Amino acid sequence: MRKKILYFGVEHSIEATKMKTLIKVEDYKNGKLISISTALSNRTKLLDFCYAVMFIVGAFGFCSLLITGWNDSIGATIVATLMIIACLIAFYRFINKATEAEKLFVLQDRLEIISSSFLKESKNTYLAEGISDFKFLENDKYEPHPLKGETYDYLGFQTEQHVLHDLHHEGRVSFIYEGRQVRFGKELASWDFNELEVLFYEITGNDFRYTDKYERENFLQK
Repeated sequence: MRKKILYFGVEHSIEATKMKTLIKVEDYKNGKLISISTALSNRTKLLDFCYAVMFIVGAFGFCSLLITGWNDSIGATIVATLMIIACLIAFYRFINKATEAEKLFVLQDRLEIISSSFLKESKNTYLAEGISDFKFLENDKYEPHPLKGETYDYLGFQTEQHVLHDLHHEGRVSFIYEGRQVRFGKELASWDFNELEVLFYEITGNDFRYTDKYERENFLQK
């Protein structure tokens, strides 16, 4: 069982929350419901939505060509079919990104992470006593594309790199649970993370920052 540890970062974190934050906190069923992102909540998601519209229009365009002009050629039919499939896959990926939303339901004994997108919703539950090494991933940044220009991305390589990064990005906040890493908070900044630290401690009474090894060496033996 995790010991209740005095959290020394509260003053610093409260000061940090004066900056613009995405977090919205509500009382809910003997705990707190924390909204950390919503659908179409920023420019990146709006851009993802535009990409989704572009690809679905492309899919309908190839369907129209296939029905009206390309159905007499086997080669053209195969190409059009492959393009339709590719556009639909791209549409699904981008519309999922645009409509992604994350919420946290925090009770004294557990944390639930609720994720939703275009056609799916998932909820994962983690016992508070099993959460450790809670941290913000400061180095989770874009790597510059090797073909990007020194001053301006004339050919769009870096823009494409950013889009691919956003599609596969897992989250900027992480913790360890039962030996595996759990990540969430794709849109969170460091000051949002600081606010979450305070909220988690206030609700659960546990400081999630410590690793299991640190707790075994410094608390369990006392």
